[in-house]
Amino acid sequence: MKELDVDQVFAASLNRERCEESLAKLAAAPLQVKSVEDGYVEADFQGSFDGQKLLLTIPVEDGWKVSVNGQDQEPQSFNGLMVLEMDEGENYLSMEYHVPGMAAGFGVSLASVAIFTLWRVGAYAKSKGKSPERLMERGGGEKC
Repeated sequence: MKELDVDQVFAASLNRERCEESLAKLAAAPLQVKSVEDGYVEADFQGSFDGQKLLLTIPVEDGWKVSVNGQDQEPQSFNGLMVLEMDEGENYLSMEYHVPGMAAGFGVSLASVAIFTLWRVGAYAKSKGKSPERLMERGGGEKC
């Protein structure tokens, strides 16, 4: 018979009484979600003490703007999930998500359309033997 290597054995037990106490505390102060729409979340939370941590099942990512009681807060991370620090008493959470780089992408797209338009106006004017400036002044050239 093979001998069991005790160094490779891990044993654990659940303290049922402490688990039930913890679950009762969580149930006593649930997060009250007021609104969730298009990257915006509003919620209320009753804090038991100053500095209490609230773990949300929302991944910590760039693009989140979070405020607690009107004060901007940088979310902490616990295993990649968002953790916020609460005050004692009533807390109001406001969270807004914007896709990182969206404004820059919009600017690049707008600039590309403008360059393309200028290029096509220039090509059209050149084919008609007119300068692009004169073509623009006359409202687009001759009628077809």
